Amino acid sequence: MSLLSDFEKKLESLFEGFFAKQFKSHVQPIEIAKKISREMNEHKVVGINNIYLPNFFAVYLSPKDKEGLVSFEGALVTELSEFIEAHAEKEGSALLGAPQIKIEARDDLSLGEVRIESSLVEDTPSDSNILPSKEKKRDSLILKGAYLIITEQGKDCALPLTEKITTIGRLESNGISIKDPNVSRIHAEIRAEKDNFFIRDLGSTNGTLLNGKRIVESKLAGGDTIIVGATPIKFLRRSYV
Repeated sequence: MSLLSDFEKKLESLFEGFFAKQFKSHVQPIEIAKKISREMNEHKVVGINNIYLPNFFAVYLSPKDKEGLVSFEGALVTELSEFIEAHAEKEGSALLGAPQIKIEARDDLSLGEVRIESSLVEDTPSDSNILPSKEKKRDSLILKGAYLIITEQGKDCALPLTEKITTIGRLESNGISIKDPNVSRIHAEIRAEKDNFFIRDLGSTNGTLLNGKRIVESKLAGGDTIIVGATPIKFLRRSYV
């Protein structure tokens, strides 16, 4: 299976009905991935020991197409990042740093039009960079392919889990902020641990439900439904190989 086909199937299998609903617009994720792979192949830089491919991508869409991606943008960026890493590995080339993707609107673009600009960007040092490389890779593998689909006011929003601990609550400082008045200020947390994910209630007023049952702490499985206040949250995870 080609990388592009694999990319498309991952998104389709992960989001199922949600994926179909969100992408009735003129721009499909597979078209963005195709243009990124073409950009990588056309702007490689030959170094002394390696061939380097671009790792920063500005994706420009029409304002209407950009608006149609808002609820799915975080999840799409995560999947595109994995696609970029896989493409570089397949080509036997290197990246100067982790893939970076920005999706922006441009008034001069028509519906369905996609424009990509790329460059080579070195990683900016951060506290996370002091982790041993094996440990960083393990943390990355734990989190890849894990998402929450949150339904608020009749709209779905897909968010990738990118931290080992993600808090959920009304406060803006939470990893996931929910405006539901029945949700506590800091309501619950999702924790990644030893290749598994766990949901824990943090002493909330109205409690946390998992598949209809009130819990204090429980392991999560793909397809589980969490309810905080009156807000349903679906946990999805695809296995990463």
